[in-house]
Amino acid sequence: MGDLLHKFKYEQDRHAGMILADLASDFINGQILLKASDLILTVLPSFRSRPFDPVYFVAERIEKKTKIPWEREVFARTRLVKPQKSIWDRKFKQLNVLNTYRLAKPLKLDGKKILLIDDICDSGATLNEISAILRQTKADKIYVLVLAKTRYSVGVSSSS
Repeated sequence: MGDLLHKFKYEQDRHAGMILADLASDFINGQILLKASDLILTVLPSFRSRPFDPVYFVAERIEKKTKIPWEREVFARTRLVKPQKSIWDRKFKQLNVLNTYRLAKPLKLDGKKILLIDDICDSGATLNEISAILRQTKADKIYVLVLAKTRYSVGVSSSS
């Protein structure tokens, strides 16, 4: 999965993206709770200038294969932040994205079951921030689906 995601995200290998999207779609279609989602929302890309957005690519294919509508351009940034992958400490990752997102357009989400999609979850800080916005809209349920989770160990201390 990691190799596929790397090829897809950093080498723009659309075939790898189709495989990942198909796997995600099959997973969603096999899960009663996820399949009952009213709407797919996606996390904003790290850089708007990127010519290819892997999350949008995947969401578009998932929408077609699951028949769950995908609402585009729902979130906007309130400020510029450092890329999360450039920050190694979990607390700094959380601070980096604190109050960084807002709804870009009015959207009636109260009582809705939302499937929030992102490509990679590292610390979960971005997903937590966006989920907090969705909770404020009175969304009924928020399900999160990511294509990969990093092995996060930096910034974690152990005590004897």
